[in-house]
Amino acid sequence: MIGKFDGAVAKVSNVLGMVSGVVTVLLMAVILADVVHRLLRGGSLVGAYELASALLVVIVFTGISYVERADGNVKVTLLTDRLPVRVAAAVRAAGTLVALVVVLWFTRATAMEAIASFRVREVQAGVVDFPIWPIKIMVVLGFFALIFEFLVRFLKQASLVVAPAPTPAAEVDGNAEGANANDDASSVSMMAGVGGGERA
Repeated sequence: MIGKFDGAVAKVSNVLGMVSGVVTVLLMAVILADVVHRLLRGGSLVGAYELASALLVVIVFTGISYVERADGNVKVTLLTDRLPVRVAAAVRAAGTLVALVVVLWFTRATAMEAIASFRVREVQAGVVDFPIWPIKIMVVLGFFALIFEFLVRFLKQASLVVAPAPTPAAEVDGNAEGANANDDASSVSMMAGVGGGERA
């Protein structure tokens, strides 16, 4: 069940990650065009600043779920690396749950703001009146994708907490050594029996 859900979430995050990459290239093109325009005409390209600011927001919020999927966010594992597997999984699951609640709160706030912005077709006043309501919608979509990434991560970590305890390696080695010892004893007994039969 988690596998199918995880696969669906991964597809969404991968698509958003590709969008983030494409928009990054577009941002580079806008900045380059602005620089060339400054050199040739001595002034900034009209609307370049507003467009670059909007594209930067899109890059961040379309890529945020992909970065979480790739485990690329900054994290400190100084404590959890020294804990038993189940305890570490429980601590990480608790941290992920807190992050999930915070992102849910962010999503609700940004969704309300995006709805209000869409209703009035909000624009950023400047040399060019740049519409910003589509950008706010992209922020909400990015947060929604991040919610599902955190949910998948929480389910995986929680499954480690309730999973059956693995057999200790020492016990496995001990069982293997015992089996080998039994096999050796059986071989010796068979050889002794064969030798006794030949002498008889």
